[in-house]
Amino acid sequence: MFFYSRLFNPSIRRLYLNRIESNCSNLILRCLSNRSSFNRKSSNRSELLSKSNRNSNKFLYYGLIVVTSMIAIYFYERREKYFNKNNHLNLKLFETKSDSNRSNEIVLESIQKSEPSSPVKPRLFWNFFAEIVERASPAVVFVQAQQHHPFLPIQSNVSSGSGFLVDKTDGIILTNAHVIGNCKKVIIQFSDGRTVEGHVEFVDEYLDLATVKIPSNVIKNLEPLSLGDSKTIRAGEWCLAVGSPFSLSNTVTVGVISSISRAGRDLGIRDIDYIQTDASINVGNSGGPLLNIDGETIGINTLKVGEGISFAIPSDYAKEFLKKCKKYRNQSTNNWWNRRTDIDSKYTEPSAPVPNRRIYLGFTIVTLTPNLIKSNQQQNPNFPTDIQSGVMVYRVVLGAPAHLGGFESGDIITAVNGKNVATADEIYRIIQSDSDQSALEFTVRRGCNDIKIKVSPLLSD
Repeated sequence: MFFYSRLFNPSIRRLYLNRIESNCSNLILRCLSNRSSFNRKSSNRSELLSKSNRNSNKFLYYGLIVVTSMIAIYFYERREKYFNKNNHLNLKLFETKSDSNRSNEIVLESIQKSEPSSPVKPRLFWNFFAEIVERASPAVVFVQAQQHHPFLPIQSNVSSGSGFLVDKTDGIILTNAHVIGNCKKVIIQFSDGRTVEGHVEFVDEYLDLATVKIPSNVIKNLEPLSLGDSKTIRAGEWCLAVGSPFSLSNTVTVGVISSISRAGRDLGIRDIDYIQTDASINVGNSGGPLLNIDGETIGINTLKVGEGISFAIPSDYAKEFLKKCKKYRNQSTNNWWNRRTDIDSKYTEPSAPVPNRRIYLGFTIVTLTPNLIKSNQQQNPNFPTDIQSGVMVYRVVLGAPAHLGGFESGDIITAVNGKNVATADEIYRIIQSDSDQSALEFTVRRGCNDIKIKVSPLLSD
């Protein structure tokens, strides 16, 4: 113990190193001298050879001990310097916002003043999901669509969902068209509990997107969410679905991107490409943002057709829609904020209102694929076991013609006006071709029973 304490003393250690170097030099000279003397004494070769071997082995052992000691001292000094430099651990996480050139630096100190030896808590470093949600939540709102009761002087709730702020200057909220329904005014509720009336500005039924304008003075302390580039996302990337269902505090679900271009025609819905994710989009989350881990909005939550199968409208579609809205807003003059304008992205003129009359039923339908049928049969004991094809009613808007006619969520449409249907696209074509009829007759499978439902659609110019 005394030897090691002296050995690791800096001054004594230098003395030992100098002595070891001189000893090594002497040992090498003695080895060379013995070797030369061995060559000169050829007469007593056998005796000198054995003696030289013994001396060589002895010198080899000494040299090995010296080299080992030097290596040990070298690594001890390196170890001491390394730990002196790394006593304090500073972890820096840089987060860059896409809508500005500023970077927020988060520095976590591993050694606290009160407890110098306390370790870094993993949740402080790895909870980047919580940081994203904390930044985005204030811009996510609850949207409540209301209409005047036909017989009473009150407002009746039609539908509800989520939305998010995209333009702070003009006070623009982006949401789904099916959340708005056929309303012209909606109630917007923020995460802090404040409510304000919003005017439905532009609606694109084809893309299922709509904008709501609210007074800009109520959002002066809020930051809008930036729309990212949905073309750059890849399958397998992390994503977060944020929403505000039933006017409750914002809910968050985490998942991965399952597919970046799932055709709507395969689902029997709008003929655009959707983002498929396994992040659960629950009832009331429609219209909310789908975020990447950079905090950018890459999609608008729209539809859930099964467990782990949800769909979002890519943000690139939303960008084009907002450009059309801005162009038409700049062209209009007379109280444009106080009326609803329908925009159809299928027409060549992006800002032109829809020239033909629209047929409004107030339900969301999806084509039943073999995988969807199997998934629903496993999760819902009341789902028909003999169904091979059909179109399922996913959502019914309260107070809409479909709801008044008797439709319920989960109904399976098998025929319209006596014509068998297997896809949602076939239903849309029949409805358009028979638009002159005052009522549409649907054949519906509900549980084990086949029923007839008549619906009188609303027609709007």
